[in-house]
Amino acid sequence: FISEKTAAIILEPIQGEGGLNPANIGFIKEIRALCDKHDIALIFDEVQVGMGRLGTFFAYESFGAAPDIAALAKGLGGGFPVGAMVAKDRFAKHMTVGSHGTTYGGNPLATAVAHTVISEILKPGFLENVQKVGAFMLEGIKEIQRQSNKITDVRGQGLMLGIDTTIEIKKLLRALQKNGLMASQAGKATLRITPPLIITKAQAQDTLDILDKTLKQED
Repeated sequence: FISEKTAAIILEPIQGEGGLNPANIGFIKEIRALCDKHDIALIFDEVQVGMGRLGTFFAYESFGAAPDIAALAKGLGGGFPVGAMVAKDRFAKHMTVGSHGTTYGGNPLATAVAHTVISEILKPGFLENVQKVGAFMLEGIKEIQRQSNKITDVRGQGLMLGIDTTIEIKKLLRALQKNGLMASQAGKATLRITPPLIITKAQAQDTLDILDKTLKQED
């Protein structure tokens, strides 16, 4: 699929809207090698998976292969609308002043918010908490799966978890909300669990309890 017209390969390490499907580490490394061989750019869409979501600052750190360019947003602003592109010098040097921009892009408020968010993520123990609580939640969901025939698959990393169930997704989301848990849909029918990165183990247990309770209530 590589030709003389191929400029780049774009990947999302874990599909967000596609259903929380993680890429194989070996696959990512092979794509990196392919890009190097053909001298083309590897671009990672880290809009959902970056900024600590997987337990590492950048998502690519979890896959053992660095992209040439990465797109960031969502978590970068902690709720404030801001996005960014980061790139290796080879590519960044071509983004000269005036070559790319928006009227309010890079405004003082947005950059101050992003700076504050990054500072929080880089504080000692922050990413470790994401890793520990994420692992706790993943194992907790798997334990619920072992005791229930309503969960068909569990996957994810850090605080980005996907659950497939036998219950119609819209119905499940309404039931979870009624019981006090906000979640969302990814792909055709995957339950997406992406709590705030500052979630505590106690709050994670509350999440698991509500999930377990809801699954038992639903036919």
